[in-house]
Amino acid sequence: MQSFFVRLNPNHLTADIDQLLDDLKTGTRLHEASLLEIRDALDRKAFVRAAIEHLQFPAQHEGQDESDGVSANMRRVAQVSMDREKYEGIAEIAVLQASDGIGILRKQKGEDPIPFDSLTEGLKALAIKELSFAASQLPAVTDQPEDAVPTTAIFENLVPTVREQRSSRQFIIASHDANVVVSGDVERVIVLPPGASDQPIVGTLFDAPVRDSAITLLEGGDRAFQLRQKRYGDYV
Repeated sequence: MQSFFVRLNPNHLTADIDQLLDDLKTGTRLHEASLLEIRDALDRKAFVRAAIEHLQFPAQHEGQDESDGVSANMRRVAQVSMDREKYEGIAEIAVLQASDGIGILRKQKGEDPIPFDSLTEGLKALAIKELSFAASQLPAVTDQPEDAVPTTAIFENLVPTVREQRSSRQFIIASHDANVVVSGDVERVIVLPPGASDQPIVGTLFDAPVRDSAITLLEGGDRAFQLRQKRYGDYV
């Protein structure tokens, strides 16, 4: 069985800030290393002040100290940005804050953790659902949690999660998957017939009308279920 966990990186800086600074520095001839220094020591108030002062009093900044100090380089970026009328970028950097980074990893026994970006689309969907269920004890309402999740993972991960947590919280699930409905040991099943005028069927899987509806809607009907049972019987 695989599991997922979240790892916090308190030194993370959003890629948006890097991209924004890279755009604003155009024309400054600053190297990437200088840009990283500016990012790490970014003083937003001083940055915006330098840009506004340069707009109001450009003559006062002619011949200003152009040393390679971080503050001087930040001021240079602010001034060039203003000269190039990158007003939106200047305003955005004033409010765009760096944030803690969150990394999602998949762990399977005997294997190294795998980062979220390296997972298949199906496992990414499973990770999001597993972590969202684990994030709270409040009632959970979810529509087709099986969507995009590999079939084996529905039975081995998603269903055990629901069965384990349902003792302390309520789940309201809309599903077309037999693994979720039948193997999830749900306490109450509401069958919504395809006809708009038909009445819902309410009960448990021990009730014949609910069980018959489950076979029809989830398994494709008696014949389809029996055919699969016969085929599987040769191997199971």
